[in-house]
This record gives sequence, structure tokens and C-alpha cells, in this order.
Amino acid sequence: MYQYNRPVPQLPQDLLLTSNGIPLGYTATSNAPWLTAIDQGNGATDGFLKVSVDPAGVPTGANQSKISISVRSLVTGASLGTVVVPVTLYVDTTGLLAVNPLLPVVFTVPAGSGASQRQDVQLTSTSDFIMLSFGTPKTDSGGDWLSILAQPSATSGTLTLTTVRTAALAPGKYTGSVTVTATGGPSGTILDSPYVIQVVLQVTSGSISTNSLPLQFVQAAGGPIPQPQLATIRNDGPALNFFATGYDYGLGWLSVSGATGSVTTGDVRVSVDGSRLTPGLYKGLVIGTSPFATRSPLTIPVTLTVTPGAVFASAARLIFTQAAGAPAPQPQPLTITGSPNGLVLVATPAGDNGSWLKTPVPASAPLPATFQVSVDAGSLPAGTYTGKLTITDITDKDNAVTPLSVPVTLTVFPSQPLNAAPLTLTFNYTTGQPAPASQPLQIFSAAFTIPFTAEASNSAPWLQVTPVSGNTPSTLAISIDPRGITTAGNLFGLIRITSPNSVTAVTVSVNLTVSIGATTGSPTVNAIVNAGSYQGGSVSPGENVVIFGTGIGPADLVYGNLNAAGRSTRSPGARACYSTASSRPLFTPPHSRPASWCRTGWRAAPRQRSAWNTWGFPETPSPTTWPPQRPAFAL
Repeated sequence: MYQYNRPVPQLPQDLLLTSNGIPLGYTATSNAPWLTAIDQGNGATDGFLKVSVDPAGVPTGANQSKISISVRSLVTGASLGTVVVPVTLYVDTTGLLAVNPLLPVVFTVPAGSGASQRQDVQLTSTSDFIMLSFGTPKTDSGGDWLSILAQPSATSGTLTLTTVRTAALAPGKYTGSVTVTATGGPSGTILDSPYVIQVVLQVTSGSISTNSLPLQFVQAAGGPIPQPQLATIRNDGPALNFFATGYDYGLGWLSVSGATGSVTTGDVRVSVDGSRLTPGLYKGLVIGTSPFATRSPLTIPVTLTVTPGAVFASAARLIFTQAAGAPAPQPQPLTITGSPNGLVLVATPAGDNGSWLKTPVPASAPLPATFQVSVDAGSLPAGTYTGKLTITDITDKDNAVTPLSVPVTLTVFPSQPLNAAPLTLTFNYTTGQPAPASQPLQIFSAAFTIPFTAEASNSAPWLQVTPVSGNTPSTLAISIDPRGITTAGNLFGLIRITSPNSVTAVTVSVNLTVSIGATTGSPTVNAIVNAGSYQGGSVSPGENVVIFGTGIGPADLVYGNLNAAGRSTRSPGARACYSTASSRPLFTPPHSRPASWCRTGWRAAPRQRSAWNTWGFPETPSPTTWPPQRPAFAL
């Protein structure tokens, strides 16, 4: 309102824009030159829109205009309609009635409470004096719950409104009004009179609140999801039903569970997942609503900080050594783990004094990745050289990972001559006899201790070296494993000793001479006894005998089967001959037969052809020591 020749209204009025829990976007415009919505353009609820007027050039009377508020979804951008707010600017040459507050008078009382509440409304005028009168308070529903406690007869004065008879009202919202009529001035009428004061009564079912602090989550880009957190919705009276939802501006990283139809006091589980988000700070809300409850909707702020991914190396530092002029050392693996999984990483080398630090293999790989890191001193002189391997995202897009640097050190030693003594070793072995004793091999260097490795040639599987690596000076044990050697002859093998600190390797020759032992060609008979009585003496035709000795059969058991004629189908490759007649083996008990079987089976079926073995034994036969006294043949 504006009265000519009076100060122009300076203070803007606040227009509160709210939504039912979920924020909405809006654009506010006006259709009159005297009406301005400050900060027009894009905005979001909940908040205030400041409205101001400029009465210059506006004619007297009630000038009508409007503010159009176009509402849209912040998630999809879709239009949700338009809200129109009427605006009236009263301009006159005489006094005008001013009411403060302009917004509806709001009473809030708990359900079942009969206590009265009061609100004051200030009534002033743009001139010196205006007479006032008031109509009977009106209510749209709920009975006569509105009353005037005190009223002024003229401006300036205070109108006091109060609530009555509210104990029986159910939770909900009730509306009413009080009409003020102003008179005065030269014409006796006031342009903005009568004025209707809007009144709202909110009967609440209770009050909800929270003791939860703003929820904060941190997650590395592409990394594991943070653990959920709990938010508590409380009530300040009887238990209330409430509903909780999550709002994240449609990005889909915030979710709330365990909240549908919950009863206060209750906890809701708040979860976030920023795996599809780029690094940055994201804000959202947990919105709790309870019908007709004070402070509903209730909001709990939620923030998610997505940090660049983190990568970790399997080694904090890589250390290489190489002798000057020697071949490059073996590559070392470097495994990179972390998040986000699948991100392609690139490893970039950088070293002082040239390109001794080589590009890893592969140069790039998806996370998790393993790079083979290699160095080569080339012509570098003795000394210590430092470099680093930088691991980062191949595109460096959105700072997906924080670069990781792994130091690399190369120490170049002066080349040291590597020596071994003796350079030739000779072994003799007779089949059937124990392996020859191991022989020592001395490994040493000229100036200082250096590492070495020793390896026997693949063509000599009988050659063994212990240990296979160490530092000089050291003594190796060179031994022979005769297993598998069955023929006589001369065998030859090599032992190659190398060191990363020596340009040249040392080769040691090993000669092995193999001869055939007596056990494979010259049998030794210790005793011939009767197979039944184990008594010695002369041998008669047709007698079953047992022969004890060595070298009278192969070292391993030989088993045979009886054919239809009752004879063994397989020979051990040895014969026992008496005079000019030869006899095939009749029976030799296997080494694991129980003694009772040997006695019974031997005597009951002395001429059976059955499974038998053909090794000999040096023991002297004794009837009391069977079965350890194992025979070679039964004739």
C-alpha cells in the first residue's frame, strides 16, 4: 500500500515457498512494471522469495497484478505446473490500513489440549487516525474455536486473537478469519477496508524431532561402499507413525530403508553408493514426515564425499644391483591394487643419468595390475642411481586416482671376478653300492662379498648342488644321485655359477665313472637247505630246497601266474641248476606273508607254482627265524 506524499515502502515482503518434503525448482515472474520479485530465475524450495513494489506512476485505487511461479522437478526437469500469487497495491491520497503480519495468523495446539493460545496483530495507518471495528470471528470447520480477546477502536492498536474449545478437535488443519473495517479521512472510507485477517489452527498429533547429527559419508571413486548409518526419528508425546525417504536430487546414490509406517521413536538405515559418481561433494536429505505432527516434514542433511580412487603398490621400493658391464638383472614384479577396479593404469619411469629405468611390461593395464619392472645400467659407472615409477590413470579423467610413485634404486658395483675351486670333480660309482660321498666346492670372489647362484646342467639329472644360491665366500656340497643309473660308462655334467656382480660365469666339470657291481652278475650262495625241515645236507633228486644268498635274482620282486599246466608263466631271469639238469623256481613266499601262512601253505602244497620273488639273502637259515630267513628258490 502507498499513500501519496508519504514515504515509499522500502522493505520487501517475503513470500515463503515450500514443498511437501522433496525440494522442487521454480522460476518466478511478474506481469506489472511496479511489481518486482527479487532474485527471479531459478530457485529451489524451501526458501523465501522477496517481493517489492515501486509505486511511482501507479494510479490511485486497488492495482491488481500477480507473481507466476513455474514449478519443475529437480530430478527430471519436468514441469509440475504453475502457482499464481495475487498481488494488490493500494494507492490513495488518504490514509490506508496497514496490518502486520500480513501472513495468516497461525495457532498450533496439541490434540486433546484445552489450553488457550493468543496471537497479536498490529493495526496501523498511513495517516494519523483511522477508526476500527471488528466482525465476529468466523471458522470454516471445527466449531467456534476462534475468539477476540482484545481489540482497538482506532489505529494504532493491537488486536489479540485467542483459541478456545480446542480439546475436542481431532488432529488436522482448521481455518478461520476476522474482518476489520476501517473508516476515516475526508471521504469517510478507507481504500483497503474491509481487511480480512486469515487465521489457521493446526491441531497436532504430536511433535517429531531428531537427535541425529548431519550424516557424513566418504567413499573412494569406484571403491567399496561405506557402512550404513542410522538416523533416529523421535517424538515428544505419544507414539506417531512416520515415513522416511531419501532425496539426492535424482542421482541415485542415497537410499533409506526400514522406514515405511515406522513408529516413533525409531531408527532408519541410511545407505549411500557413490560407485557411479565422479569425485566431488554430494548433498542429500533424509525426510521424515508424520501427519499433523509439529516439525513435519523433518529433514536430516546427508553428505557424500567421493574422493579420487586410491592405488597401492606391493612394494614400497624396488632395489636392483648390477655389476658394471654385466647383463641386466632379472625384472621384478610390482602389483598395483586399489580402486576403482578396472581403471586402466599407466606406469611411467623416470630416472637420473639416462634411461637405465625401463618402461614396464605392460606399459598400461587395468586395475588390479602387475607390471614387470626392469633396469639396465648399460655403460653407467659404479654408483647408486635413483628413479621412480609413477602409477596413474591413463586418461587422468576426473582425477580418478591419486598418482602413486614407487622409488627405484639401482646400485652398480665394480665387476668382481667369480672363482670356484676345484674346477673339476670326479666321482666313481658301482651299481648296487651306496652313492659316493659328496665333495666340497669352494666359491669365492676377489674383493668383497657378492651374491651367486649355482645350477647343474639339465643333461645330468644325477648331479646335485646344495645350496643353489648364497654369498661369497661359500662352500657347496656336490653329490651324486645314482637312481636310474644301470649301465656302466662315463657320465659328464656341468655346474654353472653366476653372479649379477660378475661379468663372467664360472663352469665346473663333473665326471662320473659307473661300473657294474657283483650283485648283477655273480651270485653268492650262502646255504642250501631242505624246504620242509630247513636242515642242510646233500640234495636228492625231487627234493624241494631253499637257497639263501645274494646276486641270485633281480633286486625287485618278480611275480608270476600259474598256467593251465600248473607252471609259472613268468621267470625271474635266474635258474638254479643241479648237475646237468636245470630246475625252474617252484615257490618263494612274498616278503609280507604272515608266518602262519608260510608254514601251512608251504607244507600243504609244496609244489604249487605261485607268486614268488627271486632276491637272495645273506642270512644263515634257521627254522626258528622264518619268515625273516627268506629263500631265493625252492627246487
